[in-house]
Amino acid sequence: MRLIAALFLGLVGALVVASGVASADPPNDFATGAGKIERTLGPPTSPTQIEEKFAFSAHDEDAIGGATSPARNGHFVYERTFTSPTGSSTTLEVKGSISCVWVEGNQASFNGLVEKSNDTTLEGVFARFRVVDNDQPPVNGAAPDQLAQVGFTRNPSCLFPSSVPPSANIISGNILVNDAQQMA
Repeated sequence: MRLIAALFLGLVGALVVASGVASADPPNDFATGAGKIERTLGPPTSPTQIEEKFAFSAHDEDAIGGATSPARNGHFVYERTFTSPTGSSTTLEVKGSISCVWVEGNQASFNGLVEKSNDTTLEGVFARFRVVDNDQPPVNGAAPDQLAQVGFTRNPSCLFPSSVPPSANIISGNILVNDAQQMA
């Protein structure tokens, strides 16, 4: 748990630096962010609480983008905790390197190879994410930024960003998506 916290804080610091570097050297696509999501599943009489924490930085190798666009660099840290109605909890922790990123407008999808996890069956597979940047902070009824952790796969290719609906609004943090095609 301390390792994930240290990695999370280290990656957040790297995101700040990476955001500055990315803005100084356009026109590459990129997505960076860190945040937290809380949601409830199941019936109101016995709900399961889910808390997700994440940090990522995904930078496209060129300005072309697309499903096969390799990431120039990037890392992710993801943690999901399930708390049952009885109070017992289970936490999944994964971290790894981004292998591809696809940016379209204010949305991005990216895959990353899981290099370390407390569930060793996930090591060597790809974590697939989709994020939406709705600006920060949301004002005048604007939606907050969103994260969809799509799942784990052996397929290394990225999905088109809008092919997967966002799953949850972040309650703290920020996501920044830069589409180089819109900047040109």
